[in-house]
Parts: sequence; structure tokens; C-alpha cells
Amino acid sequence: MKVKHLFLAALAAVFTFAACQEKIEDLGEPNIDLSTSTIDFEQGAGSQTITLNTTRSWKAVDVADWIVVDPAKGPASKDDQTVTIEVLENTAANRSCTIKFTCGIDSEYLTVNQKGPKGGPEKGDGTKEHPYLASQARELALSLESEAQDGPYYIKGYVKKFDSKHEEALDQYGNARFYITDTKDGGDDDFYCFQVNYLGGKKFSSLDQIAVGDEVVIYGKITNFNGTPETVGKGAAYIYSLNGEIGDDPQPAKVVDATVSQVISEQNKDVIYRLSGKVSSFSSQYCSFDLSDETGKIYVFSVDQATKDEYSTKLANGDTVTIEGQYEYYEKKSQHEIVNAKITAWTKGQGAEVVDATVSQVLSEQNTNVIYRLSGKVSGFNSQYCSFDLSDETGKIYVYSVNQATKDEYGTKLANGDTVTIEGEYKFFADKSQHEIVNAKITAWTKGQGDEGGDEGGDEGGDEGGSDPVDPSTLSQITCAEFNSLSESDENWYILEGKVVSITDTQFGNLYIEDESGEHAYIYGVNGKDDEKFTELGIEKGDVIKIYGQHTIFTDTHNNNAKTVEMKSAKLLALTKGEKETIEAVVTLTFPDDDPTNSGYAGYETPWIAKIGSYSFTMTAFNNNKWKNDWTYVRCGRNKGDSVASIATANAIGEAVSKVIVSIDKYDESHVRSVKLVVARDAAFGDVVETVVLDAGLGDIEAAVASPAAGLYYKLVFDCLKSDANGFVQVSKVVYAK
Repeated sequence: MKVKHLFLAALAAVFTFAACQEKIEDLGEPNIDLSTSTIDFEQGAGSQTITLNTTRSWKAVDVADWIVVDPAKGPASKDDQTVTIEVLENTAANRSCTIKFTCGIDSEYLTVNQKGPKGGPEKGDGTKEHPYLASQARELALSLESEAQDGPYYIKGYVKKFDSKHEEALDQYGNARFYITDTKDGGDDDFYCFQVNYLGGKKFSSLDQIAVGDEVVIYGKITNFNGTPETVGKGAAYIYSLNGEIGDDPQPAKVVDATVSQVISEQNKDVIYRLSGKVSSFSSQYCSFDLSDETGKIYVFSVDQATKDEYSTKLANGDTVTIEGQYEYYEKKSQHEIVNAKITAWTKGQGAEVVDATVSQVLSEQNTNVIYRLSGKVSGFNSQYCSFDLSDETGKIYVYSVNQATKDEYGTKLANGDTVTIEGEYKFFADKSQHEIVNAKITAWTKGQGDEGGDEGGDEGGDEGGSDPVDPSTLSQITCAEFNSLSESDENWYILEGKVVSITDTQFGNLYIEDESGEHAYIYGVNGKDDEKFTELGIEKGDVIKIYGQHTIFTDTHNNNAKTVEMKSAKLLALTKGEKETIEAVVTLTFPDDDPTNSGYAGYETPWIAKIGSYSFTMTAFNNNKWKNDWTYVRCGRNKGDSVASIATANAIGEAVSKVIVSIDKYDESHVRSVKLVVARDAAFGDVVETVVLDAGLGDIEAAVASPAAGLYYKLVFDCLKSDANGFVQVSKVVYAK
């Protein structure tokens, strides 16, 4: 009862405060400062105050249920603001919580510690003699900027559980993936030990070398990997002690001078190879590249942080480098790699040789050590990526990527039918059996008549190439079931007709249709027959469309090589507007909400607040990508573990709601346990009126409320299983209807 009263009091204070808010003057860049970073309590209930100073509106998140922060959010102010931290009596073990105070893009952390009658492990300082607890390592990692590193430190804990890919990683790479916690009976202070080596830094040789419940001390650097506190991977961390057994001090790996062919022949993972060669296919984003010598070529997949910091902006194709790194074989791409590399010597090159060529010459030579100069006509132009097909009298090739200067200049003015001259590298993309020009730059451009057409594709993992026109009167119409049953990517053209049940991307027209066969077909981008953009066609959910396009099967290398049957290069033949049901809504939650700058969040962990008019909604485990790339939806479901996402009304709805309608545009039913609507009399959802289990899927899904009444709270709950990909449930709208 005490928790409920404290929560309601805090909630009332928040709403009272928000109602009285006035317009805040600009106080400079986002910045928040706390008067302290740690406060300690005895085991009895109590309260303490801190002060904060902030240039933007602020809020406290990640607050444990035994703590009340009052107020939990507030405005910018020139003066210090006082915040009360209140805790309940602790009748168990020592406990700790790190509260995050956010102000725009800036954050500060407050650790609240409370003693308990059952005690707990003593905190350490990260040294060998006094290792950090798992909870301390977690707090320290979360205080870092995303992907920043700190340490190395010693960290102790008990193995709580293994990652789902633990066995595969141990068998393939000799390292382990597991979570540790402060106490043997588990807890909420998990720290992820990612790709950790065995005692003495050696590789694991069998699964039975480590088990749940084992006491370990880990040595290595820590990082905040997109919100997950973990060790730096690829064997950079190792087990210092296991159930009291201390391993030998790790011996530095032997450095071996080698040629590329020698590395590929030996494949020795216990040495550091030193290689010299020429750079090609350089990626400044990852500082990755191909390294070639007179004996062959190998891919340098990852470099250490110091190398990335120094060379990501100055390394270029044609440079000569000496590197030191470990060998690894990446099975998904059948690719030999050097990982954890560092550049020890660098000589600036003259750049790769530029060769004038036709498309057929490029396809015949497939020379990855030169820069090809090609001229031709543009088709299939994609303005989002500035990618296109380039055709000359000898053939066609796909220009997959361009350099930033080209993208900045031509992303908005290039069009189908234009003639360009480009310079770029050849690459063969095996997943699509596609010849490509990459890292291209446009050196000459002549405006055309815009007559070439082509598909303007768009979101993650879809096809980005153009297509040839075809006479639809010569095509056969088939059902969605027949289309989906085609087992190979034959790229033939077909006609489909069906009802639009969801639109996953409103800019490019990625959508699902359903026909009389009862199956859905995924359409990757719909344009008009005369190349009108999707946004000009007026297609909405509920409409019936008739389209023609190519059949293909897309392999998503970022999602465990999952295969998706798609229609690409689709053109609209006919549109029949659907009947619109008249719904009288009390409030409709759409995205972006009314306060996107305050609630922008690119992750699946931290709760955030969406606002529509006077209503607020607590979004838990939902990602909005900070509203980048024109997101008009939110997504939940993650690849780092099971998750429970929810959309909850933070304030009561003043009118009776007879049904809640949620628009689901993307849905992987194999990774969703359940979707339900919880109706309650209180904001904490402790006094539940009813729970409605939804028959969830694509489209507008209704949840009927059996006993409508004014003043109730509503929470949609998505119970998701761990998947190989993030964001497998997409929600674009929630209607609370009379």
C-alpha cells in the first residue's frame, strides 16, 4: 500500500507540475548537473534530497519500484531544483539502483544504495585485490557514451545464464557468452560477459568448462554497446579466476610475419599475423578494407580503437599499410578475415589506377584493384541512397553506393534518364548474385528527360536495383499463396490483387496485401505505372490494389540469413478505395507524437513519454529511432533477449472507451508470445478491471472493452521472445474509441 501511495503522490506532483509549466527560455546547449552521484540509505524507509541544474526540461528514468523520485521530471531553470529521493524499508539483501536523469542528449546518473538485514557482497574498486561487483560494472558501463570503452578492470560475479548463441560461439570461436550477477541466487544486476576467453586468456575447448552458478572473476575492458553493459568482445576479456582457480598469466600471442596466402593456408588463431599490402574497398565508417599483396587478398574486418581513431579519416584506397591482427573465418560469407587489427606502418598511395571501361568490360574483368570510369544512362534511381542502375550500349550494372560528396550534391537532383560519368570500384554481391559499382563518385552529369522509370525501394534489407518495363497485358494474375510458394528467386513478372492490410513504409510504399487465398504477400515498393511516387498514389490501408512486379527472394544477412518472398519493382494497375469505418475516437496516438524532440529514443530499453494533446503515454521497450528516416511508427522486439513492451496511458482517459484499435504494420508471430490489453483503475495497473487477449497480426486489431467506464487506464502489452533481429513488431497508431 505504501508503494501505491508514494507512486500516486509522485504522479500527482508530476501532472500538477506539467500543467503549470510556462514557456522556457533558451538556456544554452543541453546540459544537466547533479549535486552528487551517490546517496546511501540504511535499511529503514527514508528520504534525502539532491539538487540539479539543467538547461532543458528533464526527467528521471530507470527508477526501481522501491524508490520514488519527487518530482520525476521538470523544466529548465537558471536556479537549482530540489529533488527528493524516497526509499521503502528494505527487508532483504543490500540493494542498489542507478537512476538516469536525462536532459535532451545529455544525461547524469545517480546511484542509490540501501542496506538490508541479509547484507550483501562488498563493493570493489576494479583491482585484482578488490574486483568490481557485476552491479558496479553495469553502472559504470551505462555511464559511458554508446560504444565507448573503459578499463581494463577485474569484475566478479556468479554465472546466471548463457546467451542463446553461447554454444555456437564457443564451438566456433572458443569464447563464451554469459551473464553474471552479484549473488548466487541471481538478481537484477546482470552484466553481460561477451565473447570472453577461458582461464589465462586461452580458448575454451568444451562446454563443460563453465556452468551456471560458477563464481568468476573477469578481466577486460567494458563498454556500453547501444545500451547493453558488457565486456569488449572477440576474446579481449578473459576469466581470471573460476571457482577460486586462478589461471596462468596470459602470454602475448606470437607475432608472425606472413603473406596473405600463408595466412589463408595456416588459419592459425593462436598467433598475431603481421601483413603488408595495398588497401582497397576502404570503409571509413568501420575503418575496414581489403588488404592485397602479391599472393592474394584478405578482408580486414575490424581494427582496434586507436587505429580507428587515427586512420578512419585519412586512410584511402591505394595506400600501403602494415597490420598486425588475428585470423578468423566468417562462415556466413565464407570469408577469410583479419580481426582486432592495428596499423603499425602506413604509406600514402597515389590512389588506384583509373581505367576507362564499358559495362561489359567491367563485368568481364571484375578487377577489384582498379577504379573504373563508366558513362551511361540512369534508371531505377533511389534518392534515399543515391543508388541507381547505369546502362550503356553494352549492358547494365548497379551503382550501389556513392561517396558523401556525390550523395550530398546529387541525392535530390539526379533522376531517371540522366546521363552520368562515374568512377568507382567493382564488387560482386554474392547474396543477390549482383555485380555492383561501389564507393562511386559522379564526375559528369547531363540532365535527361526522366523517361527511364524504375523502383524507388527503401527500408532495411530490400532490393535497391531498378527494373525493365514490361507489358502487363502479357502477364498472368496469381494469388498471394501461389506467389509465396515460388521456391526460387526467378525474377519473373506477375500480377497480384488484394487488400492492403499494412503499410510498413509510407515513403516508398512497402506494404502487405491479402487476397482470397488468405495469405499475405509482401510488396517492396509500389510506384505508379507512369513512375508516380507512392506518396502521390493515395493508397491507404483497406484499399484494394492491383499491381504487377517481379518475384524475388531476399536473403537478410543481418538476420541470420532469413529469407523473405517479395514482389519488387511493383507498378499500380488499379486502385479501389476501401470503405472507411466511422470511428469516434476519444484520443488517437500517432507517430511522431506531439513532443518528438523530448521523447526521441533509438533503443529498446529506456522508457519514454509520447504525448497527444493533453494525454501522455508511457512507451516501454519501444524504439522510435529518434524519428529519423521519416519514421511514422514505433517498433518493439529485440535481439538481445526476451522483452515485454507496452504502451500505457499515463493519465486516465476521461471518457468511456468501448474498444482500443492498434494498427500493426509488421508482425513476426513466431517471436511474440502474446498481445493483450490491460484495463485498470490506477496508473500503476495494480487494480485491474479486465484483461483482453488480442488475436494479433497485420492490420487494425481491435480489443473490445467489456465494461466501458470513464476514468480508466489502458495498457497494450507485447510479450516478445528473443529474435535474431530488432524491431519485428511495428505499430503506427492506437485509437481509443467511444
